[in-house]
Amino acid sequence: MKMRLLLLATVMCLASHGLAQNIVAVDEWFNGVGTTGPGTLKNDPGPGGLSSVLTYALPFKGVPGDVMMQANEPGIGQVVFDVVRFNGDGTLIFYSDNVPVSDAPGDTPGPPASFYTNTATIQEVGTEGANGSVYIPAPGQPGYDPTNPIYFLVSDGDISKTPFASIFGAYQLNYFSNANTTGAPDAALRLVNIGLLSDVSPAGDLCSSVYVFDSTEQLNECCSCRITPNGLLTLSVNKNLTANTLTGGHPTRGVVKLLSSLPVGGVCDAKVQAVFPGIQGWISHIQSNSPGAKSFAITEEELLHSLLGTAEAADLAEDCTALTELGSGAGVCSCTDSGQ
Repeated sequence: MKMRLLLLATVMCLASHGLAQNIVAVDEWFNGVGTTGPGTLKNDPGPGGLSSVLTYALPFKGVPGDVMMQANEPGIGQVVFDVVRFNGDGTLIFYSDNVPVSDAPGDTPGPPASFYTNTATIQEVGTEGANGSVYIPAPGQPGYDPTNPIYFLVSDGDISKTPFASIFGAYQLNYFSNANTTGAPDAALRLVNIGLLSDVSPAGDLCSSVYVFDSTEQLNECCSCRITPNGLLTLSVNKNLTANTLTGGHPTRGVVKLLSSLPVGGVCDAKVQAVFPGIQGWISHIQSNSPGAKSFAITEEELLHSLLGTAEAADLAEDCTALTELGSGAGVCSCTDSGQ
């Protein structure tokens, strides 16, 4: 239920954003959100269709065609294991792989024996046990409808247990070290809107909600920064993320958490979440060359994608609310680009 409420908030924000009236999330466990009921096993009447395939009813017809979900297999390369089919009759048919074993009720012995000429190929993301693809069809592509549906296709995972947005990289984190340290350079958090929702602003604008914790696990600052499609925002760890704490202290090490979300009522607010993937982050690390040394090395890596539990999502919003209300201006990080 909590997952469905989180998804409902996203749906409402998409509608108010003027982007879509239909968001559909399905998995291989008969769970459907935005569908007209749960999945059922039915015969596929499409080309080369198999019998007893996981089928979801949609509130619109959808353009006929097949969507190939490809995954990068170590030592093999790109392989298509899952196929999502639209027959143009208001159904979504999910051919879920049974490799290496059949581990979900929606798994099939194989893909359809033949395919529509109208196909699209999308990339799976995530980790084993929690992966899938986001699919936003253009006019004429499989599954397209004038109401602009957005599909969250979970090929490995149960969306009744894991909030779907975290499977697609909406929740990321990493650490910072040697911040606010004499002689040490300033680290940078770099955030990019990959243009998933749209490649134009304001339709494709997303919010990067940032939560900064110190080494004692206390939330020090939070903020939510609007980033336009294909835009780059760079934030200084010293000046943007740790200079305005509630206590007036400046942490030297801690954790940065990022939540990609939609603007709510046109506003980015770390206290209000409408989780939606599309922000990717990197952070530089300031490493001391030796204990007590005054020389430092700089490395950089991507923020790590993590699964977002409903309790953690609620805690981030609640802690940010309490922090900013107590701080009366303190506890709010800065979204002004640092130019680094």
